[in-house]
Amino acid sequence: MPRDDVVLAELGAIVGRLERELRLQVRATVAEAHEAIAAIRQERAEARLELAQVAQTITADVAAKLAAVRDGKDGEAGPPGADSAVPGPPGADGRSFNGRRTYSDAETYGALDVVSLDGSSFFALRDDPGPCPGDGWQMMSPRGRAGQPGPRGEKGDSGSAGPAGPPGPGVKSLAIDEDGVLTLTLDDGNAITCDVYPVIAGLR
Repeated sequence: MPRDDVVLAELGAIVGRLERELRLQVRATVAEAHEAIAAIRQERAEARLELAQVAQTITADVAAKLAAVRDGKDGEAGPPGADSAVPGPPGADGRSFNGRRTYSDAETYGALDVVSLDGSSFFALRDDPGPCPGDGWQMMSPRGRAGQPGPRGEKGDSGSAGPAGPPGPGVKSLAIDEDGVLTLTLDDGNAITCDVYPVIAGLR
């Protein structure tokens, strides 16, 4: 076989090997990306479930405490008061707990307003209680602890992870400079270089 044909055959083998390695790397990268996306989706689902459980616990706890405050036991009867010919002024209207959802610095709160913050619930001790948590607030229920994580689900079929990725880039050009450096330029603009001078020198 002529020497030029041998060189071209060697170069063709190198280019073929580089193309196969590049395609394998692209496929591996796509597979890793699909696995990372699936893991992120699983973590988000677990976080949503945990938040729902915490919200349910806080709601039940606040409802129980409000019921206990509103339906408390009657105290013992006090001694009879002295008769007075002059009736006293009417008393102020009574106040009870008032649910105000999640705490916000932009809102104005009054005494006995109930808010939730970072998984805990607080009620205001006075009107204009200031930032929560703080001296103007009293914690009603602390944030619940996270439960044990559930078992990891089985890995689904490769077909369920999404559509197949696009084909790898093809070869745009191939050139060898005077120093024996082979440059393989791909369609996407990336380039791969390989020193083939030892191969060429061995054929001389």
